[in-house]
Amino acid sequence: MADRRKSLCQFTAYFCLIGTLALIAPGTALSQAKRAVTYQVLWEKQYENEIKSAIFGSQGGNIYPRIVVLEDKLLFLSSLGSVINSLDLLYTRDMVEANEPGAPVVERIRIDAQVFLSRSGKYVAVFRVLTQTQNHEIVERELRIFNDRGEEVWRTVKPILAYDESPNFQVSDRDGSIAFMRSRFGGIRFLRGENQRDIAYAPLQPAGRFSDDGEYFAAMFGEPMGEGQSSGDAVDRILWVALYDRSGRELWKQEPTGAQIGVSIDISSKGEYLVASGRRMRAPRGPIEGVSASLFDVGGKEIRLSEPMLFHRSSFSKNARFVALSNAVERNVKVYETASGRSIFRRKFEYRPAKILMSDDGSWLVVETHMTVRHSHQHARVSVFGVLAGDLVWSKTFEGAGFGITPLPALCAISPSAGQIAFKFEDRLVCYARE
Repeated sequence: MADRRKSLCQFTAYFCLIGTLALIAPGTALSQAKRAVTYQVLWEKQYENEIKSAIFGSQGGNIYPRIVVLEDKLLFLSSLGSVINSLDLLYTRDMVEANEPGAPVVERIRIDAQVFLSRSGKYVAVFRVLTQTQNHEIVERELRIFNDRGEEVWRTVKPILAYDESPNFQVSDRDGSIAFMRSRFGGIRFLRGENQRDIAYAPLQPAGRFSDDGEYFAAMFGEPMGEGQSSGDAVDRILWVALYDRSGRELWKQEPTGAQIGVSIDISSKGEYLVASGRRMRAPRGPIEGVSASLFDVGGKEIRLSEPMLFHRSSFSKNARFVALSNAVERNVKVYETASGRSIFRRKFEYRPAKILMSDDGSWLVVETHMTVRHSHQHARVSVFGVLAGDLVWSKTFEGAGFGITPLPALCAISPSAGQIAFKFEDRLVCYARE
């Protein structure tokens, strides 16, 4: 048994045996939640450079990395763990005194490309901007979209970004389309190839997310309530939550109850529900007067939550029957039925929740909490709960030495039934499996 476990820790060997692994079925969650279960290391993969992010796929109840973003390279992997394609993320550019052939080189600079992954990892966007050094004029920009095999789907070099504004892209899993949110120029724009379409005037803190199937885009943004009012004054703004179809057509726009400043927004896998969180202020830059969370169905009907809360993280079950919400300040997590808004699970933690994930049927909940000791030294605790029984079934604490400089959370993904849990550390990916 020990020899078999040791062999499973080897990444390639694991994927060769992937079809022989037996996992607990989703329907057994309630009975499993009544007793403690054990998760053990199934496989581990080491990399030479720091891992920035990773996204996982699922096959036969098992999870595997589809795309791994390293400090210097983008890796595209097969379901068996082999690298099928790669892309360099570090570029150099000779900066010259004048943008013309033969001009003397002022300096050579390194350009780090920025990577944006779709929710399910079917597409990835790679963005870079190159500028002149003397007056910061943009002389070159490039946005490239790849599928999960590393094949370029489309690209554009049209002006889409001011040099002093950080990009905010959301990538659709349907066809690699981009939703580009621009605070400085007050809008949300859909991009694909050379086609660009402004879909919303959104001057204050636009945020949004595609559904997993890419059929819907949920957005949240603020705007001044009237002419001549300061856009920075919380009391003089109105918050909107809106739903768009895949072409950018507005389906509805609502003002969420009791909120003026948006905090977080999320949408279920097929767009059945979206949830938005916000707060309101008593005076400009004054104390918080109230917080709220609003749940909407696909038609724009608001469903009142039985225990409203400001949330920073969220996770819908794949079947959209449940949504889990967490508050980092109050350190609590609640699970609601989406159809009724009724709270069915609540737990307060000793440390702040950093990430939450629900199983496909909503019967399992995985929560990562963080604590910081000795300045920047961090610990993470991962806990698995049976939602229906409300019991803690497994917990493990990870010491901070292996996290590196990449911000937590370490929790990356779970399998459909939460039988496997994947983590990202400084230079390695690790998968635990339920026994």
